[in-house]
Amino acid sequence: MSVIKTGDYTEPNSVSYTGSFNYKYPDKMDLRPGSKLHDCIIQRVMLRAKSSFSAMQRRHKTWNKIDEMMTAYIPLSTEETITKKQDPNRPVSIIVPYSYANLETILAYQSKAFLSSPIYSYEGVGPEDTVGAKLLELIVNQQARRYKHMLALHTGFRDGLTYGIHASYVTWNTRNGHKVKSTKQQLFDIQGNVIGEEDKKENVSTILFEGNRIKNIDPYKYLPDISVSAENIQDGEFTGWYETDNIFNLLTEEASGDIFNVKYVKQELGQGILKSIFDIDASKRDRFGIRSNQGITSERNNTVYLTNMYVNLIPKDWGLPGSEGNRSGSFPEKWFFLLSNDKIVIDARPLGLNHNMFPVAVNAPDYDGYSVAPISRIEMSYGLQEVLNWVFNSHIANVRKALNDMFIVDPSLINMEDMANPTPGKLIRLRKHAWGRGVEGAVKQFNVTDVTRGNIQDASFVMDLMQKVNSSSDAAMGAARGGERRSAAEFSGTFNSLISRLEHLSSITSTQYLQDIAYLCASHTQQLMTKETYVRAVGDWPEVLMAEFGDTGGTKVSPFDIQAEFDVMYKDGSTMNPDASVLQFWNTMFGAVTKDPELRGAFDIHRIFKHMARMSGAKNVNEFIKQTPVNAQVMPDELVAQQVQAGNIVSV
Repeated sequence: MSVIKTGDYTEPNSVSYTGSFNYKYPDKMDLRPGSKLHDCIIQRVMLRAKSSFSAMQRRHKTWNKIDEMMTAYIPLSTEETITKKQDPNRPVSIIVPYSYANLETILAYQSKAFLSSPIYSYEGVGPEDTVGAKLLELIVNQQARRYKHMLALHTGFRDGLTYGIHASYVTWNTRNGHKVKSTKQQLFDIQGNVIGEEDKKENVSTILFEGNRIKNIDPYKYLPDISVSAENIQDGEFTGWYETDNIFNLLTEEASGDIFNVKYVKQELGQGILKSIFDIDASKRDRFGIRSNQGITSERNNTVYLTNMYVNLIPKDWGLPGSEGNRSGSFPEKWFFLLSNDKIVIDARPLGLNHNMFPVAVNAPDYDGYSVAPISRIEMSYGLQEVLNWVFNSHIANVRKALNDMFIVDPSLINMEDMANPTPGKLIRLRKHAWGRGVEGAVKQFNVTDVTRGNIQDASFVMDLMQKVNSSSDAAMGAARGGERRSAAEFSGTFNSLISRLEHLSSITSTQYLQDIAYLCASHTQQLMTKETYVRAVGDWPEVLMAEFGDTGGTKVSPFDIQAEFDVMYKDGSTMNPDASVLQFWNTMFGAVTKDPELRGAFDIHRIFKHMARMSGAKNVNEFIKQTPVNAQVMPDELVAQQVQAGNIVSV
């Protein structure tokens, strides 16, 4: 495993660049490679990146073991390699994928709990915020569908359970393209008279879509501030990560004005300067070496190593200009820096986001409140997985050995070439001087004893322990356990206890990870959305928006419409698995209310029914409510004024 040491990368002032590309840097900063400000940023960002990586890489060895376990792959020993070459059908050592099965069980629960539509839910703080918050929810969930948030969130859930920590960052993305615009063009005759019209079509550059995009940070490449615990990244001084990209993507991004200095990066690539302390892949996920750069020539290798970092800093101390409202640069503010190959700054800007947070959310479901990189759920059962593998593989090895018949042979009586022939139905000949004496005493087979006969039973015991540790069971996995019969009440109690443990785990994930992402998405949308868009009201809210807009088939939403105070609605999956006793209580109560006239007058049976339906899992109860037609009348203004004066008409 690579270990980063001080001095492992080329210092920025040791690199010379020819030519000048006349960049206009933001806020008139001098960010030419080699300038004082440029090199100051390089030194300070890399100092933080190296210190963070040096601490985080202590977890890589354990994560490598988990990677091998999750890929169900054990490197074959020399003996097993020979065995496999001789007979590819012979079994060799394997990883019993039981940790993987436990992981999939928990992931299935969390996917059902969190990734059902709508993924993000908001409610207004006050009555005046109700419609704005609901429009915001529709917009953000539309972004989630178009940018496939479900896939990114699933990776976040999986990494949190596998490695103990996962970080995602939320970025505002604008997807540009072309649309065909049709206009009417008049046709004229020779005398200049209008004789008709024709459609003129042209491709117009436009914003196809804009919204929040979630990007996952590989735990091996995550660079957190190690002075704070995993879930408290907003209290840290910085947070970052490293990644790879190619020069063509960076040149395209530079053309849009988002970054700079990419031409210096291209010049560096042309000189073959690719050294970076992060030119490593510390994971063991790529067991076949597909992503290795070996064999790629310098002409084809256009890979650029990027270091991303958000830093909470005092601009004056870094020689940076303060942003609007902090022109003196004396107060802390958050900046973003992007470095190429540890030597060139290609982005440096204040975040300027209304939420004033690092746009990063962390999932550490098994956190202890103190650790920077907590022990994961899968890691807790790693020792049991090793025992399970050994118990199973030792049994397979013993069976394989037993199937290879072992004999004691008198070579003076038997033709050894015939004896060594492995083919079935073979004929073994006695030597000539032993003809007529019989075959007794010429060959004797060893007794076969299976000392691992009880290993399969031991394996079942180990798997049961792993289920208890990982909050999974046969019922949760969808497998029915045989043996002793259990009553319905006993099964229900056991299953509800299991669900409670899964709900507890999901509550941590929701509070740490999903709520932060939901808040970041909403805040970014309110601040950065520029284009009007249409949304369709579904679920429980058509009647609310119909009262406001008159039609929910397609509501046009502008950036102004979503400027409302909002709260993120909490999700933990509890409504997905309601307690049967609670449902029975509400069912009994509903029957009592409908039969008793006094109770029916005191309680709203429609709302009770909706509540029961939602507890049972229905998310769109209002779609089944009959809409009462409105008999509208058109009246002259004078008559309307008279009716209002008489009190016969009131405003809705």
